[in-house]
Amino acid sequence: MMTQILYKILPEKQFRKLAKLFHQIKKKIYTPFSEKDFKRLLQDEFHIKKGDTVAVHSSMDKLNIAFSPYRLLEILLETVGEEGNLLFPCWQFSGRTEDYVTQPDVVFDVTHDPSKLGLLSELARRHPEAVRSAHPTASVCVIGKNAQELTETHHLDPYPCGTESPFYKMLAHHGKIIGLGEKIVSLTFLHCIEDVLRDIFPIETKHKMPVQIPVILPNGNRITCEVFYQKNLFNSISIDLINKSISKKACHSFSCRGSNFFVCDASLFFNEMKALTEQGKTIYGNYASHSPTHLPQNFHPNRKD
Repeated sequence: MMTQILYKILPEKQFRKLAKLFHQIKKKIYTPFSEKDFKRLLQDEFHIKKGDTVAVHSSMDKLNIAFSPYRLLEILLETVGEEGNLLFPCWQFSGRTEDYVTQPDVVFDVTHDPSKLGLLSELARRHPEAVRSAHPTASVCVIGKNAQELTETHHLDPYPCGTESPFYKMLAHHGKIIGLGEKIVSLTFLHCIEDVLRDIFPIETKHKMPVQIPVILPNGNRITCEVFYQKNLFNSISIDLINKSISKKACHSFSCRGSNFFVCDASLFFNEMKALTEQGKTIYGNYASHSPTHLPQNFHPNRKD
């Protein structure tokens, strides 16, 4: 709560400087996780096993470990095994989407543009078996058995977290989302419900007019993607809805040795968020008096109207 308040009242540069200092101090106070400790955490707290599909949000600056980021990626891959999948948000820009897409001459190069979402995400992108989706505002890289299936149609969806996105597709694989050194506010999957429900969602979260963004594919071909991009609603987001109305089995956060963590069951979380949306309750506020009480009985998120 205090972090959100400071973020809203302090200039961004000052806030990030203060946050970095805070996490440096915590690392000096708490004993870092050894490899053995961290493997036990993945097993006992996150309940990750061989064959799982897991999306990973991470911040190495905020994660208190006694081993390298390279080894962290290896441990995660070893944990899900050859039959599993690891997903990493892999945006090629930092800051607001609106600022990125409105720049002149924007082009997304799938192969060469580095991830700006942290060191672990970039290491995953560089992995020889990684497959990166070609969506220009919400690219995701996947390492694992189903990497091609999860990423191949993402760029065809004008909604970043829509039905063609790896975020939504992971529901079919009973996926989990975890935060390593991160809080729930960084959970990209939060936006899946609004991008899948679209016009049924009680508040407009995307600009009405899409943008056209050129994309250079790994084979060198150049395509143009149409994208509806996010409105600047960050200061309106509150995770109180999750803390108060989402079950701990669907999503919960915890702290250990000075680091923040969260784990989310994608299917349970999506279904519980959908039920709340039917009541007009969203992370942006309560719109019950302005929205239909229930979604249509024949509603199906994969339907192409």
